[in-house]
Amino acid sequence: EMGLRLEISYRGFHADGAVLLSEYVDGKRKRDALDDGGTGERSLQREFVETIQKCHGLASSSSSSKCIAKSESLPLKPITCTCDARFYSSLYQDPTKVAVTCYGPESTNIHGVDESVSLKSMRDVTATIALFIRDWCGLVGQRD
Repeated sequence: EMGLRLEISYRGFHADGAVLLSEYVDGKRKRDALDDGGTGERSLQREFVETIQKCHGLASSSSSSKCIAKSESLPLKPITCTCDARFYSSLYQDPTKVAVTCYGPESTNIHGVDESVSLKSMRDVTATIALFIRDWCGLVGQRD
């Protein structure tokens, strides 16, 4: 015996899973979410997603060097990480009152020593968020 001891332990973060935008699975609205039950009302999640997709389309097409009318589509996809969105979705747990998502610029090797973020994507995300706030909050320009 050489007097060496080996101890194996796990140090990490454990959190319950969270489903954000539960009406959308694999990037598409679930079949049962297509029907409004005859009320004529659209859900908060649907309004939220459609508004941010519209704003993303406007921002991404206006920043194009050719300024094409056809905009880039915003993919909806699941993520396997922990972020503040999980906390808020767990805290409020009522998708009819609170819509939570995680939206940001394109990146590679996030939080790594060699992480990078697309500058065009940062510009598009900034414009998207500004347009979203304008539309979601109902802001209108003031006239003199």
